[in-house]
Amino acid sequence: MMTLYRTWSRDLTVRRPLTFLELTAIRTAIDDDAADPCDMVDRAAAAVFTALLGADAVDGELDCRADRARHAIPLTQWTAIAGAVTDRAAAWGAGVEAGMLVAGLLPSFYDDPDTPVLRLDPADGRSRLGHLDLAREAADTITACGNHVAELGAAYGTGSSRYQEAADSWREALEAILGAPSRGRCLVQPDGPLSLVVSTDGGPGFAITFCGEPHRCALDGCHAVRDARAGAEPVWRPRMSGAAVHDHDHVPHYPFDGPQPGVWVKHP
Repeated sequence: MMTLYRTWSRDLTVRRPLTFLELTAIRTAIDDDAADPCDMVDRAAAAVFTALLGADAVDGELDCRADRARHAIPLTQWTAIAGAVTDRAAAWGAGVEAGMLVAGLLPSFYDDPDTPVLRLDPADGRSRLGHLDLAREAADTITACGNHVAELGAAYGTGSSRYQEAADSWREALEAILGAPSRGRCLVQPDGPLSLVVSTDGGPGFAITFCGEPHRCALDGCHAVRDARAGAEPVWRPRMSGAAVHDHDHVPHYPFDGPQPGVWVKHP
């Protein structure tokens, strides 16, 4: 339901800046749950006129077009409100339509050099619409990572720590990637067979790196690991300087032909 103004109040001209508290109330009206973009625009326009008329506003129907010429706010505030409305409507894919609609409902505007330029950001300071650009090769890498997690479950069991640790870390990696657009427009690119790098225009980027477990000897007391650079013939070396390596046929703790356990790590 929009806002109705008493007939005698229509003869009054209101030409002033909105206060911080009034702008906050308008931002709240824009962010409130709305049935659709038109409903959101109506709420926003009603909140503006309610701020300008205060006690003269009563519940009912309002013809904003009849009242907008009698009321005016600074151009900078008008632009900020219209921008907040179109940004909110973009979540419905209706930013352009909402912009045209709200332009016909808001009060008139005037140029006031003393009113600073402002952004009417949501309460949490983030735009409602983020931009995530995904390179085609990065999409292939994401698919490969998901397949690798599934292969771990098939090989070692979905109840195994190898599967669960990998699945949990990959889920956290995806959450980090999907949350990146809150920093601004971002680009996801591959950084190796199972790794990704994310760059943003609103802050530092980060990498998602798969840290695979090397093969290590499963026999008690032996601290040998297989050299990651080894070819067909396994080459074993001490896990660290001074570690005990027994002179025996080393037994890998997971099969050479099995999927490599590991986790995805976000850094920095």
